[in-house]
Amino acid sequence: MKKIVFLLLAFFGVLLAKADLTHYALEAKLGESIRVKLELQENNFGVLAGQSTYYRKNGSLSVISVFGYRIGNDDDAMLLLNEFDGIKICGDFTLTLKDGEITEGRWALNDKSYEMNSIVKLSPDYSQRFFHPVSSASKAVGEYGFTYVGINGDERGGHCTLKMVGNRLKWDMQQATPGLAQGTGTSVFADSGFKGREGTFKFEAYVDERFVYVKHLNPEDGGNEDWGAWATLQGLYVRKGIKTTSTIPAK
Repeated sequence: MKKIVFLLLAFFGVLLAKADLTHYALEAKLGESIRVKLELQENNFGVLAGQSTYYRKNGSLSVISVFGYRIGNDDDAMLLLNEFDGIKICGDFTLTLKDGEITEGRWALNDKSYEMNSIVKLSPDYSQRFFHPVSSASKAVGEYGFTYVGINGDERGGHCTLKMVGNRLKWDMQQATPGLAQGTGTSVFADSGFKGREGTFKFEAYVDERFVYVKHLNPEDGGNEDWGAWATLQGLYVRKGIKTTSTIPAK
C-alpha cells in the first residue's frame, strides 16, 4: 500500500512539474567539436534554472549549474544564461527562441565564443527539479553574489545580502558591471519573493534555495539617476557556498 501511495505521489509530482514549468532539453556542438547537453526549466517569473553537461574525450561528464532569465514575453524571445562555478560565471549562453523552440545559440566567455551547431531537441526529464523556491523570509536569509572577469582582466560582479529585521526582510545589494549600483531597504516577503525600490529603480525579486533573481520592473524609466549609465541591480545572484559543478567519471 505504501508503495502505491509513493508511486501516485511521484506521478502527480511529475504532472505538477509539467503544468508549472516550461521545459527545454537539447544537445548541440559548440564550434565543431565540443559536445554539450542543455536541460532547462523556466518558471512563471521568467527565470531559468538547469544544467549544462559536457562530454569529455576521456568519457567523463562535466556538469555545471545554469541560471538565467528570459528577455521578451512571447514565444519569440531570448534566453540569457550563466554557467556558475560557485559564484563565478564560467560561461554565458545566449539562446534564440522561435515559436517556443530554441533554434540557435552562442556560448561565450571573455574573448572566446562558439556558435551552437547541430542542435537536436531532446525529450525533457520531467522528474528533475531545478527549482527550489523559498517558502519563508527566514529561509531566504543569506549571502548571494556573482563575479566575472571583465574585458580588461579586472574582476567585476555584485552581491546581495538578505537578513531578517523584525518580521521584514532587509536587503542590501550592489553591482559593479561596469557602472556602480547599490541599494538597501526592507520588504515584506510573500510568494517566494519580495518587491522594493531604490530611488527610481523599482524591482521584484524571486528567491530560490540556490539563488536570487532581481527583475527591473520599470526599465522604460531608466535606472536610478544617481547611478549613471548602464548601472543596474537587475541580475542573478547565486547563494555563496553551494556546489554548482560536478564530474561524472567515465564508465
